[in-house]
Amino acid sequence: MSILDRAEFADLLSRRRIVEPEEVIFLEGQEAHAVYVVLSGEVQITLTDSSGKQVVINRMQAGETFGELEMLGNDRRCTATVLSHGGCELIEISKAAIDKRLAASDPFLRYMMAHLCDMVRQWTNLARRT
Repeated sequence: MSILDRAEFADLLSRRRIVEPEEVIFLEGQEAHAVYVVLSGEVQITLTDSSGKQVVINRMQAGETFGELEMLGNDRRCTATVLSHGGCELIEISKAAIDKRLAASDPFLRYMMAHLCDMVRQWTNLARRT
C-alpha cells in the first residue's frame, strides 16, 4: 500500500523550496505551518538555552524531516530555530495536507501522536533549562 497516491505525490513535488545558505526556515516560538523534508543540503536546528545563547542541537540531511512535532502535537509553536546550513532544497508539506491525513486516521492514534509530541516538547523545555 502506498502512503501517497500519484496526485498527492505530484502535488508534494510541486512544493519544492530552494533555501539560500544561512536562510532561516522558521524561528523558535513562531507558529508552524508545515512539515519539511530535506531533499538536498543540510539544515541546522538550534535552541535558545537559559542564558539566551543559541545552541546547535542537530543537523539534518537529505531524507530527514523536521516540523512534525508542531504539526502532530497540541502546540503549533516551533520548539527550535531551523536554518539552512550552506543551502538546501526542501519539500514543504502544508498544515492542511497534514490535517487532512490526521482527520482520516484513528482517533486513538491521533491522541497518542499528540501526547508523544507534547512529551517531547516538555523534555525539550527541561533540557533547555540545564
